[in-house]
Formats: sequence, structure tokens, C-alpha cells
Amino acid sequence: MIKSIKELQDYLLKDAEDFEELMMTSPGCSKEEIDILKKTLPGIPDSYTKWVEAVNLNGISVGCFGTSPFSFNPEGMVANLIEGNEEGVMFWEYTRQYHLYSIVSCSDVGVFVATVSSPYKEGEIIAIDGSIYVEKDHPEQCIFRIAKDFEQFLIIAGNLNQLHREINEDNSNYGEKEKKFIERLKILGVAEEYHTPWMMMF
Repeated sequence: MIKSIKELQDYLLKDAEDFEELMMTSPGCSKEEIDILKKTLPGIPDSYTKWVEAVNLNGISVGCFGTSPFSFNPEGMVANLIEGNEEGVMFWEYTRQYHLYSIVSCSDVGVFVATVSSPYKEGEIIAIDGSIYVEKDHPEQCIFRIAKDFEQFLIIAGNLNQLHREINEDNSNYGEKEKKFIERLKILGVAEEYHTPWMMMF
């Protein structure tokens, strides 16, 4: 079980060595880069930017989640975030409507952090399913609150990936792993209001 960012780094480090992937190393961006990020994306929460500064998130994957809006930007994580929040990118109209910033890529699901102007709690992590473009009359059905902050999101994503790998590697019982995932969410102190969207992704 993964209980901290350090444990997540160690878990991903083994993957990086096995598959020659990018590593979630420390530190991340410089203070000067963070200043540029805050000026360009005003209101981006400190609970998120502290992790951009603490660890390298550019081009890193935690299971199906890429920890930046695009897979990798050679100019760095701040450039990745700025590009990922430009006008016209997928979900752009909804990020403006709900005052969110895109921070994670995941197939046809967008993952965002809420600003102080958002109807959600500042720093809360929000997922928007791509089906929102079909359910335009009821967009709220495609928007999910999934973590209290980015740190909790990363740790949950790491545990999700860990259990998925166990299923794939030793043909573990899916139902048992699903129950184990719920147990882990409780151990991690994840509020029950966040459980349902994670179980939909399990």
C-alpha cells in the first residue's frame, strides 16, 4: 500500500528503472518558475503548486494518469501547464465556467484543480468525463469531485495502479481487489463523497 508521496516516488522509481520511463524525482520546478506559473495562471492553489515545486511531474505517469496536461514538454512543467490551459484545449469552456485549471491527462477524462473562484473547494481535484460533450444539457452528471487536494489524488492513483498491476500479474480476484481498494481509501482517510468516482474508474 502507498501512503505517502515518498512511497509513491519509490514505487514509480522501480517502474522507471524497469521500463526506462521518466522518474518522479525531487525537486521539481524552481521558485522563479513557480512565480511565472502563478502570474500566468492566477489563482492556481498553493496546495497544488507546492508539489510542482517539490517533485518533477512533467511527463510522469501514475497508472493511466499523466501528471501534467500533456505527456511531456521539453521546456518543462510550467510550460506544460500553461499550454494545457490555453484557449481551445479540450474541456476549455468548462474550465472557464467552473474556474478550474487542467493539471492531469487521462484518455478522455480531464483532471483539474479548483481555484478560489470555483464552486468547489479551493485545491479540490475535479474530474470531467468526455461524455460531457454529449450530455450538454446536464453537464453536472459528467463532473466528479475525486480528492481533497493533489497530494491525496496522487496517492489514490498510485494505489489504484498498484492493485491493477496485481490483478494483471497474478490473475488476482477482481472482486477481492476492488474490496481492498475501498479498504485502502478508508485507511487513507479519503472522504466517502470521493469513493464513487474512484470505484467507477476501478
